[in-house]
Amino acid sequence: MNFKTTLYLLVIAAILLNVAFYMGRNTTPTYEKEKDNTPSITDEGRRLFGENELNTQQITGVKIDRGEESIVISRVGNDWFQTEPVRVALNSWKPKQIVDDVIAVRYLERFKPVGQNPSLQEVRLDPPQASITLVLGDNEHT
Repeated sequence: MNFKTTLYLLVIAAILLNVAFYMGRNTTPTYEKEKDNTPSITDEGRRLFGENELNTQQITGVKIDRGEESIVISRVGNDWFQTEPVRVALNSWKPKQIVDDVIAVRYLERFKPVGQNPSLQEVRLDPPQASITLVLGDNEHT
């Protein structure tokens, strides 16, 4: 290679490095992108949990039961781990999104039975198809 070719290659490499650097600076984190793409929760309905009753930082774990399957997610510091059925590190934004969604649950109306109060089996709520348990320190809320 002669001097001109080497100089052209260095200029092209410098341009590519600058482009890569500036493109990387202007990207949004994955959690923010998914948060923007998820349907927003409207203010319609009443919050299941009060405004100051729960927040994401209080939650130290989540247990999701669905039939015979059970998944346990625990927070250690700022990191989240799936601890059951196997222990594996998780991306922090996904469990945080689950917790945020559970805390933000709203309802429009409550079931008001006409006449006699039906049992949970009659309205197909016992056994539940799935349940989510939030762990706050030593306390669990299903």
